[in-house]
Parts: sequence; structure tokens; C-alpha cells
Amino acid sequence: MIRIGGIAALLLCCPGCYTFSSADLASVPTGAEIRIYLSSQGMARLAEAEGQGLIDDTGPVLTGTLTERHDDAVSILIPVTRRQVGFMQEPLGQRMTLPVATIVTTERKRLDALWTTAAVVAGTGAVGAFIALIIRGARHSEAPAYDYPVDLVPRPVTTRIFTLRTPDS
Repeated sequence: MIRIGGIAALLLCCPGCYTFSSADLASVPTGAEIRIYLSSQGMARLAEAEGQGLIDDTGPVLTGTLTERHDDAVSILIPVTRRQVGFMQEPLGQRMTLPVATIVTTERKRLDALWTTAAVVAGTGAVGAFIALIIRGARHSEAPAYDYPVDLVPRPVTTRIFTLRTPDS
């Protein structure tokens, strides 16, 4: 029973708490994380302009941060790799400017209230079940039996002090 609850709680927490939903490009604020779907003309134009192989494995979808928006073009920062400084990691990206005419649709990253609530409830339930098991185990446990006698009589501590004598003394 407890294993099934733990597995269910883990499965509820796995999908994450964010999702991408459709958004009008004009309503997306600068600095928001977006996903852009490009037309075939946009992919061909981007492949010609960018010769670094960034676009080959991503397909017609680009995910990044909106950095600038103009009437005829948008600039997004696409994360390429991460740089580690100490224990902190910061993304390194490439800024791309795309004509608005080549964008088919835009999605914005938003907090998913359903999965967030499910994750919080599952986490709280798992912690509560764990605490209940600890309390239940503490109430129904027996004192351990010792096989050796315990001597609780205090005994004096004795010390020996040695004096060294030199041959001259």
C-alpha cells in the first residue's frame, strides 16, 4: 500500500509544473520564455544565415527567451550550452533575429496550475505518510533487551602519578 502511494506521488511530480500555451506574439513580454514554430521558408532562411548546425536537430521549433520585438522581426536567445562557475550554472546562448512573416505560431511558457497543485498535494501527502509511519513505529516498538548486565554503581576514578628520578637526585 505504501509503495503504491510512493510510486503514485513520484509519477505526479515527474511531468513538471510548466507548460507551453498558445500566445499572440504581440502580447508576449520581453524576457518571457517562448517556443516559436517556423515555416519552411523560415527554416531555409535560418539555415542559410546560421552555419553552426544549431538548427539541424531542433526542427521547425525554436525555444528560447524573447529579447527584442519589432514590427517586422523578433530576436530570441536560444540556449546552446551551459557554463559552470563554481556550483552555479548559467546558460550560454545564441541570439537570433527572425522575420515575423516566417513565424507560424508562438507559444509562451506558463505555470500549469493543475500539475503544480498535484505535485504539492502529493509531496505533502508523502511527507505526512512518512511522519505517520515514524510515529506509529515509535508507539508500537518494544524496548530492546540487553543480554549483558548493566552496572550503574559509580566507581571512583583512580590515577597513578609517576615521578621520574634522575641519577643526580
